[in-house]
Amino acid sequence: MARKIKQKQKIISTWLQQYAQERDCADWKYCFIADRQTHHYQVVTMGWDKNVFRYYVLFHLHIANDGKVWFYANNTEVEIDEELCALGIPFSEMVVAFHKPSLREYTKYALG
Repeated sequence: MARKIKQKQKIISTWLQQYAQERDCADWKYCFIADRQTHHYQVVTMGWDKNVFRYYVLFHLHIANDGKVWFYANNTEVEIDEELCALGIPFSEMVVAFHKPSLREYTKYALG
């Protein structure tokens, strides 16, 4: 199981880091955040919108002890599930946490 988690960790980290780097600019800072001990990964953005400082979580993913990838946030139009599937993480090992548990059985994802 540890090997599978390491593989997923690498896939997720690489994809999220690339996403953040490609979008980083002078007005908005995109940051990749990784907690490799607890297997939580995020991309956040922050910057000034006129006179107001804004901070948003764009993505938050977690690799659980059973190896399933939990999606806690996707506040973009990017279909990160499709991207990660193409890189080797099957839909059957992904859980969309923001889908109501009773409705997960009707999706292509893992139940949890």
